[in-house]
Amino acid sequence: MANVAKLSERERISLLMIRGWGDRERSYDQVRLLFNETFRNGDGLNHISKSTVERTIRRFVGQGTVKDLQKCGRPRTVATEEMQLHIAHHLLRIRILVYVEQVTSMMFLMKQCEKS
Repeated sequence: MANVAKLSERERISLLMIRGWGDRERSYDQVRLLFNETFRNGDGLNHISKSTVERTIRRFVGQGTVKDLQKCGRPRTVATEEMQLHIAHHLLRIRILVYVEQVTSMMFLMKQCEKS
């Protein structure tokens, strides 16, 4: 797969504004050229293609949004604040249980030594 330039939400909105509407619509190629001149500094790196313009406009017309859509499947991370607190609490409980077990074992051994 080619190195595709990822557009930010702000850039997608700008792309739609460059496109225009009604009888003032620009072609996909005109939009690509104007966008690259304005946002990609003419350096040739990370320029967007005509297909990127088409895909962005098609997504907006079809779904009414420029936001990234939620991906299906298992999320990469579950780093919500609630989950982090849950994990920290669980680890603390494990440490306490291990400590109590160690102290109990030591007390048992000390009593065994006193009896002998």
